[in-house]
This record gives sequence, C-alpha cells and structure tokens, in this order.
Amino acid sequence: MKAVILAAGEGRRLRPLTESMSKGMLPVGNRPILSYGIEALKEVGVRDIVMVVGYRREKIQNYFGDGRQFGVNIEYVVQRSRLGTAHALMQAREKVDGPFLLLPGDNLFTSQGLKRLLELPEGSWGMLITESRMPSKYGVVEVEGGVLKGIREKPKISGDLRETGMPSVFSLALWEYTGSTDVLLINTGIYLLNPEIFEILERQGVEERHRLPEAIDYMVKEGYRIECIYTENWRDAVYPWDLLDLNEIVLRESGEGLEGEVGPGVSIKGRVLSQGKVEVGAYSTIEGPVVLGPGVKIMPYSYVGPYTTVGEGSTIGPYARIERSLIMNDVHIGGRSTVFCSVIASGTDIGEGVYTDATEVTIKVKDISLSKRIGAIVGEDCRIGHHTVISSGAIVGNRCSVAPLKHLTENLPDGASVR
Repeated sequence: MKAVILAAGEGRRLRPLTESMSKGMLPVGNRPILSYGIEALKEVGVRDIVMVVGYRREKIQNYFGDGRQFGVNIEYVVQRSRLGTAHALMQAREKVDGPFLLLPGDNLFTSQGLKRLLELPEGSWGMLITESRMPSKYGVVEVEGGVLKGIREKPKISGDLRETGMPSVFSLALWEYTGSTDVLLINTGIYLLNPEIFEILERQGVEERHRLPEAIDYMVKEGYRIECIYTENWRDAVYPWDLLDLNEIVLRESGEGLEGEVGPGVSIKGRVLSQGKVEVGAYSTIEGPVVLGPGVKIMPYSYVGPYTTVGEGSTIGPYARIERSLIMNDVHIGGRSTVFCSVIASGTDIGEGVYTDATEVTIKVKDISLSKRIGAIVGEDCRIGHHTVISSGAIVGNRCSVAPLKHLTENLPDGASVR
C-alpha cells in the first residue's frame, strides 16, 4: 500500500505566514504540520509515500529528504501549475499501481481513521468524514447507511473576496461563516482510492481546475459505492489564528523533560518539553503544556504559560509574559512584553514592553458576525518598537518596521513602515 500526499498548495488565506513556506511546513509543536501526517501513515504501516509538491517545494524536500530519517520512503512529483486537487493527484499517476491512501499535507489527524480505511474490504473506495459547525469552509457530505450519497462542495469565492491576503482575510472568513452553523458532516480530503480514479479524472478533464470532491461526487452519480468512515481526530488550519488551535491539540499530547541550564528559583508546572538544550533564567515560571526548541533562552523572572511553543534559537526577555502563543524560530521578545494568543513568525524582533491585546474580536457584516479571541499575527523579520500596543486581531505583514510607542489597530501589508 502506498500513500499520496498533496503538498503543492500555497495557503494564501494563511498569509503572511505562508510567503516563504507552504501551508504544510507551518510549525505546530515546533514541527511542520506535514510531519504529523507522515507519522500517522508510519503508525498504520504505510511507508511508501508519493508527495506532490509545488509551491516552495525546496523547503519540503530539504526537510524530509527521501524520508529515511522519518522511517518512510518518499518520492516526489511536481505540480508545476496549481490547477486544483484533481490535477495535483494526476501528477502521481505513474507512481501508483494499486490501491492507495490520499491525504492532504496540511491537515492534522491521527492514525485511527487511516486504520479504519485500511480495514475496508479489498477493492473498496473510502472517505474519511468528520463533523463541523462551519461546513461552508469544506463542503457537506450526504451519507446514508455509511455510504456516500453526494457532496455539496463549498461555493466558489466571489470576485470581491478573491484576493485572500491581508487585509481581506477577515472578510473571507466572514463569507465562510455565512452558511449554516448546524453541526454537519464534512469531507476531510482523506480517501482510500483505486487506480481507476485516474481514468475517471481524465474523463472529467482535470485541466479545468477540477477539485477532487467534484470527481468523487461524479463517481457517486455513476453508481460507485464509497464507504464513509467517521473520525473525531481531524483539524485544519484555514486562517492564521487556526494555528493556535492546532498547536494546542499537539501540546496536549506532548511529552516532558527539560534539558539545559535552569537557574535558581525556577518554577516548572505541568508538562514542559525541551527539544534540545535550553536556558531558563532565575525565578522564571514555565507552566505547561509548553514545548521549547533547541537553544531557547528564557530570561529571569519571565512567564511562559500553557499551550505555548517557542521555536529554535528564540529568546524571551526578562519579566516578559507569554501565553497560548506560537513563537517560531529566532524570535526575540523584549523584556516586560506581553504576548497572548499570538503567532510570531521567524526572525522577528519584539521590543521591550510591547503588548498584544487578546480580547475577543467580533467583526460584523450586516447580520453575520465572527467572534474569536486572538492576539496578533506578526510575519517574518519584523521590527516592533518598544512599548507598542498591537490590537486584537491585527495582522502585521512580513518585514514590517514599527517605531516605538505606536498603537497598531489595523493590518499592515508586507514591508510597511510605521513612523
């Protein structure tokens, strides 16, 4: 049995975080999202993987190589034009000669659902489904007696929302929240397929930007029986703030063990895991679950709270307070700064006394509203001046520069300068 992983997509709705890497390479728990899917495949005994890559593919290939380091065998095929998931799958046609699993490279899931798909009788077609209160983000599946009866795929994006980078990301999110908020069954994008799928896609014409769910729905209409397997263990990151939820899920299962120098008076509560040697300054508090990358420095009297990941080579300044945040590699957070419910991308310097507000944000358009408790989303290689306040939900693009003592209430595009 082989698996095909679709990892060619760009993830525009996750900008600014996906400018330099694909969605599957975004870190949660200090590991790429993609690595958790590979781990799940290995757990069910599927070690031969065909990975379809495209956008920023060099980062994926450099990280995973031939897969031996991860206990699997990886072959790569390139989708040079991103024409949808059906087209991406077609790129793997020559590498597949029997039944195979198909997985997205940017979802978080466990091996239990994969195991149940593999337990289906030989020659079966299968789909992993789950529940969601936001079905318009994914498309609703209609199931009868455990068999797929149809897919109502998510609607196409209207012209005014087609630009999905900043600052329209909130508008796009609202558009996706406008559907039913009932709990409905959705398609996870994880399938058990047979090689015949390639002939079906060929008949449909994959050059027309077909999405794979459209092909699956076509198969149902043609009389194919597709078994639906339910799973609770599946999550997706659609917007930057969703990474905080994925990070929390991963940290709930994280191990513990601190390696490095720990100063006097340090308080360690709950599960704290260091992935290499770290330095924890005197009288600091770390309250798990927390994951610290190699070379992390936590200066004296600081606080790192639950559901926080700090990436390799990052520094938390003295008296700083960090909680439920995802701090990527080589970030510096200045002394007496407060970072709540935020995502800070690699190479960013947060000055002393910076405050990220994290109250519940409610955005309303007519009678539709989106509420979320989030702090700041800050892109790569930014410089945020001391004692700046960043309002809840503000998205700061890559390579932005903000002078001291500012109050950021609106999103900043890449390369913006606030003086």
